[in-house]
Amino acid sequence: MDKRHLTSVNTVVRADMCCGCSACAALCPKRKLSIGYLKAGFFSAFEGVEECLETCNVCLRVCPFSDLSPNASETASELFGGDDLKYSDVAGKYLTISAACCSKDSDRLNSSSGGIATAILSHLLESGQVDAVWSVGEDESSYPSRFKYVRSDSVESLLKTSKSKYESVNPDNIFSRMMEKNEKIAVVGLPCFVRALRNVAKINKRLRDNLVFVVGLTCGVQKTASFWEYIAQKHGLTAKIKTISYRNKVENVPASRFNVNIEDDGGNFLQIPFTDISKYWMGGLLSQPSCSYCDDVFCELADVSLMDAWNSKYASDWRGMSFVVARSRLAESVLGDLVEKSKITLEKASIADIEKSQGVAIFEKRELMKPKLLANRFARKVVRADILKTKYLSSWVFGPIVAWRTKSSINAYLKSSSIKSFERSIFVSSLLFKIFFFLSRAEGFASRRLGRFFRKG
Repeated sequence: MDKRHLTSVNTVVRADMCCGCSACAALCPKRKLSIGYLKAGFFSAFEGVEECLETCNVCLRVCPFSDLSPNASETASELFGGDDLKYSDVAGKYLTISAACCSKDSDRLNSSSGGIATAILSHLLESGQVDAVWSVGEDESSYPSRFKYVRSDSVESLLKTSKSKYESVNPDNIFSRMMEKNEKIAVVGLPCFVRALRNVAKINKRLRDNLVFVVGLTCGVQKTASFWEYIAQKHGLTAKIKTISYRNKVENVPASRFNVNIEDDGGNFLQIPFTDISKYWMGGLLSQPSCSYCDDVFCELADVSLMDAWNSKYASDWRGMSFVVARSRLAESVLGDLVEKSKITLEKASIADIEKSQGVAIFEKRELMKPKLLANRFARKVVRADILKTKYLSSWVFGPIVAWRTKSSINAYLKSSSIKSFERSIFVSSLLFKIFFFLSRAEGFASRRLGRFFRKG
């Protein structure tokens, strides 16, 4: 093979940007690429020995992190179009923003937030608008990870995939499996996967014709299996994790204070308040490396995007509420049908509501993005520069520290023999993270105060 021939492996993987979506492996005409599971607990692309076609660059065209993949903002215009669409630098194009939840408490309590994803997908199945839904579920065949993409052709099977999974997912040839059958489908995914899905649909006519609806899940970061092993061991479990339930609501407690339930192979059970986990959540600790370079918070290429409604108005409702960003006419129609049938309740919300709800994710994916990209010598160029605006001086150091902490914590975890040795290995990166987190907060506070002062003047 020509050494100068570029693939998703010698560009995207080399830059720590592979999200393991498997789009490149599915469309590679020579079957040179495959997806493997790394010891750190996430999936990545690998190259075989087969020769590439000289003029082929399909792997780079479908990869959500490649320079050659379509610009996400341009793809959104192609998908949703229309002069009546609103636009936000943070959320992209949209028609409406709402706060919503299922009308029945039983449906709501069986969800992570307001139960809107299940309500929408169930309606699409029951109305015959789609034949099947592809979403993430727990399956014994998902080994070595705990979760994989599964196909549901009934509401009963769909309900088994409800609730969020905060861990790297086995793609299990998802694109090949979606394209096997000539059937109408809906798909649920995180921003990186949804972008790959849209890229593949541009190339593959069957998928393009059959992809009816996409539900996007707002994402700040995806954690590796190593992160959850660390959390379990930190809280006293020593055996291998058997099951994890990430979102368990606690009656009469604010919705953001849910529990994470973990059971190990020895039958030991932990119920950990997320407030005890949140201090390890930020700053890239044992996160999937590609998350350091994703600028999409609100899944801008989905027909509808969903997230927790954790602002002051709704956060106190322990049953859960969702913010809903509708982008397509079909999304608006489905939501209208669900309201008319009294399946969901819905009220108007604003762009300010969702920005406040996802403030931490916006900071990491927008404020820190350009510094992280420029500090990575293998990284793609800074695309969508119009929306990646770094306001604070501290961010030019803070961003690279977060990306470095992600990679160094994974390397340290693989080499460490105990929790104590791991924490000693990440002491410097953790200290720097805390210092610059404080500095960025202080700089942000000072900037807002000065802004108000000069506006008054």
